[in-house]
Amino acid sequence: MTRKGVVPATSGVPAGYTYLGQFTDHDLTRDADTPNLESITDDEGKVVNKRSPELDLDSVYGNGPDDKEDAKYYDPADRAKLRTGTSRGTNEPENDPVAGQDLHGADLPRTGSFSTEQNLSLADKRKPWIPESRNDENLIVAQIHAAFIRFHNHVVDTRFPGPGDYAKRFASARAEVTKHYQWMVRHDFLPRILDKAILDAAFAKAAHKPDEPFHMPLEFSVAAYRFGHSMVRGTYEWNRVFNSHAKLFGGEAIPGTLPLLFSFTGTSGTLSPGSPKDSEDPATTRLPTNWVADYRRLFDFPRAGYSDAFLKVAGKDFNFADRIDTVLTDPLSTLPLGSFGAAQSPKDAILRNLAYRNLLRATKLGLATGQQMAKKFGLAELNRDQIIKGAEHGTDLSSVLSDEQKTKLATHTPLWLYVLREAEFNKGRLTGVGGHIVADLFAKAIATAEYSIVKDSHWRPSLGLTAGTFTMPDLIHCAAGKDARQVSRLDAPAPRRDRSAEVNSTGTVGRLQNQSAQPNKPFPVPLEAEVRGVNGDLLPDARITFHVETGNAAFETSDGLRPRITAISDARGIATAPTLHAGDKPGDVTIAVINPKQETTRYKATITN
Repeated sequence: MTRKGVVPATSGVPAGYTYLGQFTDHDLTRDADTPNLESITDDEGKVVNKRSPELDLDSVYGNGPDDKEDAKYYDPADRAKLRTGTSRGTNEPENDPVAGQDLHGADLPRTGSFSTEQNLSLADKRKPWIPESRNDENLIVAQIHAAFIRFHNHVVDTRFPGPGDYAKRFASARAEVTKHYQWMVRHDFLPRILDKAILDAAFAKAAHKPDEPFHMPLEFSVAAYRFGHSMVRGTYEWNRVFNSHAKLFGGEAIPGTLPLLFSFTGTSGTLSPGSPKDSEDPATTRLPTNWVADYRRLFDFPRAGYSDAFLKVAGKDFNFADRIDTVLTDPLSTLPLGSFGAAQSPKDAILRNLAYRNLLRATKLGLATGQQMAKKFGLAELNRDQIIKGAEHGTDLSSVLSDEQKTKLATHTPLWLYVLREAEFNKGRLTGVGGHIVADLFAKAIATAEYSIVKDSHWRPSLGLTAGTFTMPDLIHCAAGKDARQVSRLDAPAPRRDRSAEVNSTGTVGRLQNQSAQPNKPFPVPLEAEVRGVNGDLLPDARITFHVETGNAAFETSDGLRPRITAISDARGIATAPTLHAGDKPGDVTIAVINPKQETTRYKATITN
């Protein structure tokens, strides 16, 4: 079932959705498999799902900032926010102004950066500091998880900023993030991979019984939702450094091959090309900046309505997923050991083959066949030729099986293979048995979640480019602080050095004191702060917070009116706040100017009658 030297059938689905599918899988399921699949049940013979079966982002949040074990995933400076990781600058390509920089937020948080444990091995230091380690299995899903972290923090900063009760702010932000995520999965992801009629019917049914309890069906986790393995490409046009066109390495181009995308993780690889020498390099405990994702190559921003020319890449640079069918890209026949939790190669090499692992797992669990599930749903079964020969671009098994094997396979088809065959005959879209299993599961997983767009049927997203819609490009755009240039950080201008730690003092500007404005009108002049370093000189590139302490006013931002914002001092050492807007009630207003040392100066203003 693996593809070698054969041009795959493309799906028309942007390749990032393959790994968004993997991300959602890790949000819903986690079996207790051993690396060699000797045991896939607990001591009582039961299959245990170590994730909640609801679509609730517990893979990102764990049990929250007040949980004894999971508090470590949260920012100690503001426990409503998640920790972020920082990529490490590298001199490849030589003298590259961006690749040479450490980029905050561009990597997953890593154990070596946050653990207080002594004598950690390099392998331990590379491990992701997140609740779901499988989201560092390959670099694409790792970069998607990093985007979700930044998205959550963006929602905290713009919708629920401090100070204030961090627990309430966290809960409010999580609810907002989770509902936007569910909306995106329901309206952007799922319609790309399964039949609309099946999807709509499943959600209509779930809406009638939104609190009906359910357990994760094995038919979903062990078979149907493994369809995404067939969408994986062997090579990706990854970013401006690693692609098949830019000859930046001795006149050679290095594209983002699947083995390299495994290598540049801390779970499946060594955050390096993977040679023994690299694995012992103490610098390889964070993702190199030259491997940071260009999300424009994975998700289609222009089709999502974004007109900024920066968000469009040339056709040769864009990645589409392979079509859902019965052929897997060849690298999946030799999985890296870390991707399935192995410390050493299994005695039987076939255990590194993903297709074999899928089929063996289902056999050990006695999973229903495709034909049995078709009967359960009242669907017509695929015929013998469809099972054995498949459709165009699929795997034709007629020349590799005996007549006896063909007869058995045609009547007792493993569910995973059956689901792929159905999609193969449906232009690469789940239908029939596979469509019903996947649609029903997602409808129930959303309906039963604590925060649910099914139960809260009047809720609509507000963070997308267009009110009432929300797509994966919208989520990436928010994660980038709604700055298009940060969607591909390697292509953005070289970042300025954050000099906040060098701040010695901050002062208000006398002429800007005691401004007045009428209710619901802007104050005449934006507030400024003079930022000085230890030598008394005005200091650029330092972060200053403006916060409305008392009174009825807020700052105008692209996300609406906010009582607290952060500004960065310019080349003159001046940090300028957005326009301050008066509220509807007259009275005095106090605005605190807070520097990184938590020293505060204040402006006074008045809202007049």
